[in-house]
Amino acid sequence: MDTRPNQNDRDTGGAQPARRRYGLFGFSSAPDAGMDEEHRRALARWSGILVAFLAVAVVVLVFAAAFSPGLTVTFDAQGGSAVSQQSVRYGDTLREPEPTVRPGYEFVGWSVAPADEPLWDFSQDTVTDTLTLYAVWRPA
Repeated sequence: MDTRPNQNDRDTGGAQPARRRYGLFGFSSAPDAGMDEEHRRALARWSGILVAFLAVAVVVLVFAAAFSPGLTVTFDAQGGSAVSQQSVRYGDTLREPEPTVRPGYEFVGWSVAPADEPLWDFSQDTVTDTLTLYAVWRPA
């Protein structure tokens, strides 16, 4: 006859047996009251799927932003020599193009509106949308 104590006969010292926990990072995915084991597992599974989906969405958005072609900035020389457009990412500054040339005029700078100031500051101003910069001229 086996005299070892049976698992069911062990004295737990008044403590309740440990419950299995389901959820993210060891936190229960549902309160213990009113939820059976099957529902708790289902809720934990769907919580995990939701977290995984959100993580993938964030990664996709980060890569899309990093590898997007960017915003296009065109330069309207308003009668001066042509200047190539630039493509930059949101929030970046532009490279200052070579000054455009127009006979009989002095080139002042670039502005977001034709013949308007203030001038675009290539070291400080950032691009937040597709835009056109216009050459500002002063008669020579």
